[in-house]
Amino acid sequence: MAKIDLMVVSGVSAGDVFHFDLKEGQEINIGRLPASDIVLADPAVSRQHAAVTFRQGKFLLGDKGSQIGTLLMGFKLPAGMEHAKPLSNNGEFKIGETIFRAIFAETCEVSGENSAVNGNLAKKSAISLAFSKQKKLPMLLLVLLGMVLAYLLFDTSAKPVADNSDQVLTFPQLRALGNWSRGESKNDNDSSHPRSVKFAIPSADILIEYEFKSDVPLVVMIEDAKADSLEKSPDEWQKRQLIIRDVLSEKERQVVFKKAQEGSAKWAVRNIRKTSLVVAQGTNISQELDKAIAISEALDKNASSLFEALRIYQSVALQFLVEMEQDAIGYPINLAVYYNADQGFRESFVSIKRERANLGLKTNNEKHLQAVVDLIGRIDAELWRRVNNRINKAQLLAKTKDQVDAYYMLTAGKEMFSDESDYRVMLLDRLLTDTKIIPKKLAQNPEKFSKKQK
Repeated sequence: MAKIDLMVVSGVSAGDVFHFDLKEGQEINIGRLPASDIVLADPAVSRQHAAVTFRQGKFLLGDKGSQIGTLLMGFKLPAGMEHAKPLSNNGEFKIGETIFRAIFAETCEVSGENSAVNGNLAKKSAISLAFSKQKKLPMLLLVLLGMVLAYLLFDTSAKPVADNSDQVLTFPQLRALGNWSRGESKNDNDSSHPRSVKFAIPSADILIEYEFKSDVPLVVMIEDAKADSLEKSPDEWQKRQLIIRDVLSEKERQVVFKKAQEGSAKWAVRNIRKTSLVVAQGTNISQELDKAIAISEALDKNASSLFEALRIYQSVALQFLVEMEQDAIGYPINLAVYYNADQGFRESFVSIKRERANLGLKTNNEKHLQAVVDLIGRIDAELWRRVNNRINKAQLLAKTKDQVDAYYMLTAGKEMFSDESDYRVMLLDRLLTDTKIIPKKLAQNPEKFSKKQK
């Protein structure tokens, strides 16, 4: 039997987990049909929509000829279970408005026709178990002896951790900083900044990107003024951004992350990065709104159109900050809010321009600025989703020895960004230079291997 959990990460039943034990060839049926193993009360979902099956040691996802299709890591599956594609551990797929995450062991236990193989494994396990019983006592003695020697040779008294809360840091800082001890890796834990994390910011228009986790609310300060407030998020790293305008002061300012109230609560920020934002000299909000309207008509017309729109939208936000004499604006990047090119991006900017003309330039500035950063958040979240999908797909392709497709999957991801300094480009480059995913010879001469594959 092979065990798999299907977790609902987005949709009406978000948080639900379905547990299954599958035999070879057995299916988990998903659809509106009441007899389905997972019933989705979504009118867009077909009665027999899709299925997860287990074949030859792999979990596969297939579409059963549904009307709207099934998306695996952002890619639409061809109809028919004969075209089922492998699921990766922690891989996600979408049916209607519901997103599932598949969770299973990398190696699955198989029974049935592979019983001879299992018998050999069982014999090896029995031999290993007998050997381990004979060796358990001596090994225990060795461990105890090692602990005694370590106690005698080293000072085991707890040493206080230095408090670096007042240290002024420079960008970027990718590891976690704050007072956090529940991270999955060493770089996700820190106790050396219990009170605050400070950064020097230049005299320029900039974008700060970061992630945070916290048991309590946090605030982001620029000097003594509050720039943003963060709700507590103890379980998930939340992505967030901060646009800061240049106040034309020669004095170097500081941006400070800290708890909203004093105390010893757990909190941290990580992946803190800075990008300079360039706004053409002499432009105003009306001109930037015209640019935003024009670029919104071309969303998804070419590979980098979303990123180019993002930069123009950020310029609009900066112009509002200047007009409002406001230092900064913060906003979330929520990957659960899905993007659609038909969601009225152009109409939103047209409406803002019309209201400024009819009601006065500064009448609804605060509302208009919030509308702009909401659009920025949706575009940026979509870019993250597309990059994450490409990364997950490339890793899956590499596991199935389709490294050429993995290579082009990653390079196509880089084409979405006209700025090589974007953090997501760095993530894609990291995989392109990982020889476990992209062999060195392939990276050096992809055309040669593409011809071989054809």
